[in-house]
Amino acid sequence: MAVATLASGAVAATQMRSAVLAANSAVTSSTTAAQSGDLAALNSIASGTVNQSAADSTGSQELPTSISASIPDDATLTSPSVAVTDDGTALDVQTGEQITDPQIVGTEDTPPDPLAATGGTHYTPLSVGEAREQIADDATATASTVADEGTADEGIADEGTADEGTAVAQNASYQGNSWGAYWNGSTIYNHDGSAAITNAKFMVDVSVFQKTIDWAAVKASGVQGAIIRVGYGWDNPMDSTAAYNIQQCKRLGIPFGIYLYSYAANASEGAAEGRTVVRYLKELGVSASDLSYPIYYDLEKFQWTGHSPSQDPNVNASILRSFVSTLASAGYGNVSVYSYTSYLNTVLNSSYIHSLTTWVAQYGAKLQYTAYGSAANGQVYKGWQYHDAGRVSGISGNVDLDAFSHQTYENVAAGTTFRLYNPNTGEHFFTLNGNEQKMLVQLGWYDEGIAWVATTTSKQVPVYRFYNPNTGEHHYTIAVVEKNMLTSVGWKYEGIAWYSDPKQTVPIYRVYNPNAKAYSHLYTVNANEASMLARAGWNREGIGWYAVGL
Repeated sequence: MAVATLASGAVAATQMRSAVLAANSAVTSSTTAAQSGDLAALNSIASGTVNQSAADSTGSQELPTSISASIPDDATLTSPSVAVTDDGTALDVQTGEQITDPQIVGTEDTPPDPLAATGGTHYTPLSVGEAREQIADDATATASTVADEGTADEGIADEGTADEGTAVAQNASYQGNSWGAYWNGSTIYNHDGSAAITNAKFMVDVSVFQKTIDWAAVKASGVQGAIIRVGYGWDNPMDSTAAYNIQQCKRLGIPFGIYLYSYAANASEGAAEGRTVVRYLKELGVSASDLSYPIYYDLEKFQWTGHSPSQDPNVNASILRSFVSTLASAGYGNVSVYSYTSYLNTVLNSSYIHSLTTWVAQYGAKLQYTAYGSAANGQVYKGWQYHDAGRVSGISGNVDLDAFSHQTYENVAAGTTFRLYNPNTGEHFFTLNGNEQKMLVQLGWYDEGIAWVATTTSKQVPVYRFYNPNTGEHHYTIAVVEKNMLTSVGWKYEGIAWYSDPKQTVPIYRVYNPNAKAYSHLYTVNANEASMLARAGWNREGIGWYAVGL
């Protein structure tokens, strides 16, 4: 086969791809909810929010015993001792007084280490109002337990037993959480016994706060991967343990990714953070191929003296775009987003941000987030940071625990059609050949997952594949007239790609960009994607052929 080389790309093609991925993310979320029969999930996707009780949002996190009455309900609790108002002012939860300690809030010129306030583990922020409700509910429950059981100690013991969840076969090597999420084999289950993530890896995320880690002991304990912090903000010192942690993971063959905590409030700062990550990776000797998991952009509500995070989802999307494009231009395409549910459904409520979100913090009995996307290069991950107080051999103190799946293409059904994207030319390419798919990814193409399942029965209507040796693009058609015309003007016929389903089970829509000089066609199973492109000026060309499944 002739493979188009990576040439200089067009901004329009990149913008189109971002929109395509956003549409795919929305459809995938709706499909997942529909398949599970979850009407509430479908309604929440339609409204752009996911309803979640305060108990589920806080999970097993430590809450303060009380909150000063002077702190407004709409302030955000970012640790058991710190609340942040909308203007970025950090307040002491107990006294309501402004916090000026530079280790917690930094100075105007230098941000604080974001993990300093929690001693190195992530804390899923929630509103002060929600925290007050949860504290009141906990007090009521405790009083009720004391009345029913006779002593507070007996009630607490009973509650502790309930938190352990249903008695099921569990993987002794993999720790669940105190709300009853548990492992069985390679699947992490919610407290109610439903599967949260299948084909998952048991992982940790670490920083300088985990001190010097005995990675051999960590691996021996069953940990299968790590997300390593490299730093925070832009032009700040690298996490002092990042080099050691990465070197040890490489030495021991532990798959890893990295993350940077963001302090960006505008697109130019997002680009600066992207350049900082590139500099870190070059200094660390980490190539794109070294990363088994993404470069995660940690987007949270930050606290920094004299600075405040943007509350506009569109601004936050522009920050992410700048970060992603900066890394892509340096050869790092495997970029994704980490955040927490309430932030994703409010301040980060952007289809573009959601389309790149593959790692979510949610401490509780059940993983409720459903709108997972994919990394910027199309790699499909699903990560759940399910515990902030895990204990793992080889790590002193608490550590965040994660479950991660990564979609691969082993044992796929016959007719599985892969969709790839060339970030420099804007071409989308489709193939049934797994080896061809892997080769293109190695050459820098983005893997956008499985497009559809085609029939491979030779008695059906064939879909012809063509290659233009002058532009490097490919074209697919069932029309014999078009086949003959393309051959006459110099396109190379590459044979039958697959066949159209005579039962017309799944339509494949064909759309055309009249403004593009090359790479002008796209074929998609996604009706929303076709409609979105039509609104952007593409021409609908009907149904190209039919697939047998998705």
